Amino acid sequence: MASNWFSIKSGTGPERRVGWANVFLPRRLLLLCSLVSASWMNETAQAAGQNGEVVPIAGLSSVFHRAILDAFPEARTRNMACAPLGMWRLFRLLEAGADGSTLEEMKMVLDAEEVNLDIPSPSSYMRGPSLTIRPVERLIANPAFFSDRTFNQYCGDMEERYHATVELLDFGDTPARAAAAINRFVAEVTSNAITQVVSQLDFSPDTKLAAISAMFFKAAWRHPFLPVGRGAFNAILPGGASVLKFCDFMRNDFPELAVEYIDGPVKAIRLPYTQTEFAMYIFMPKDIQVFEANADFEILLDDLVDQMHLGLSVRRQRPEKHQGNVHVLLPRFSLSADENSFDASRVLQVMGIHELFNRPNLSRMTENPRAYVDMFKQAVQLNVNEQHTVAAAGTAADVPTRGSSGTQITRFLHFTEPFVFQVRHQPNYENPGPWWATTDLVLFSGHVMDCETD
Repeated sequence: MASNWFSIKSGTGPERRVGWANVFLPRRLLLLCSLVSASWMNETAQAAGQNGEVVPIAGLSSVFHRAILDAFPEARTRNMACAPLGMWRLFRLLEAGADGSTLEEMKMVLDAEEVNLDIPSPSSYMRGPSLTIRPVERLIANPAFFSDRTFNQYCGDMEERYHATVELLDFGDTPARAAAAINRFVAEVTSNAITQVVSQLDFSPDTKLAAISAMFFKAAWRHPFLPVGRGAFNAILPGGASVLKFCDFMRNDFPELAVEYIDGPVKAIRLPYTQTEFAMYIFMPKDIQVFEANADFEILLDDLVDQMHLGLSVRRQRPEKHQGNVHVLLPRFSLSADENSFDASRVLQVMGIHELFNRPNLSRMTENPRAYVDMFKQAVQLNVNEQHTVAAAGTAADVPTRGSSGTQITRFLHFTEPFVFQVRHQPNYENPGPWWATTDLVLFSGHVMDCETD
């Protein structure tokens, strides 16, 4: 198994000061985000950005992707996956408890009250067993915390507004039992896709609260792929060296009038699930590290999504000139939670959130002025094969997928180099307006640098 590139100690806890630490017992907040990625999400929303500018929610999720690479430079040459939606849902719980300058700083990144982060009911999209969405959020608190009236009110509000349930658990006396209870909860929600998010070493006697977001997502492709055996992939190894690896590939042929794609300096394609407002996007640039390091990375991705949709509309205006198929070759890939577990507090600090992790004002959550966030953790697992996408974290008439034997192949999109991928929910897909991609909710984001399979 590849080494965990997120294993570096975070060093983001509050400054330890012996003087007051001997007098006050700080109430530490353990924030855990365990997500199962894939493709769903929600309605349009915008987030506030630095200097008061407005950053669309899709772009903010891409900023989070890039911030991971800044916080963990080793991730630039390793497979990486994150689940922005789960992160923003936990962020929303914290923001609801923050006040003063802490709240102001958080709103400079995302004003969570103005963003709809709730997942549509699966019944709205279900057509048989092709879609499973299971999101759950839970607050786990030390029993002593419930003598805090402000916290009691906060928990009630979170349950009413965001359906976050509350459970009592003593972290300090039995840290092994606390870790087992949290891991068991995550395993149940994610159908055992993720079985360990924390260990007993993550807890100390002053840990009082854990906020957990666990999700499971499974979605079938609208047009299933066919396996084609092993082929060469130009992988990037840890450290940046390039080498040919052999991977399991899958293929599909899409009519040009039924697929969104770009065949240019960046090769890109939209791969819809059975519920077409959910889709995985693949972006393969000539140099992925230069592409991801671009200061306008989030704008580039949304522009490519818009261009693909516009290109399909243009081709449909001259259908007689676009009667061929697009031949797509894509590697199967699997990103494990063991290799994609990280302390997200480092990433949020790259994005400008500092006070939350250093003696914040959480007066809308608790009466204790010494409360702070000790750890903010996310784990993601993703599996993509011929039939579906399965992910976990702790996200018109059918068109034929293959033409007749006489259909001409006019385009070849072979994803044999490292690529960026995102799973998006696009509530405005059927009625897009200008810059409609900026309103997408990004469930999952990451890159594949090495798809070697056993």
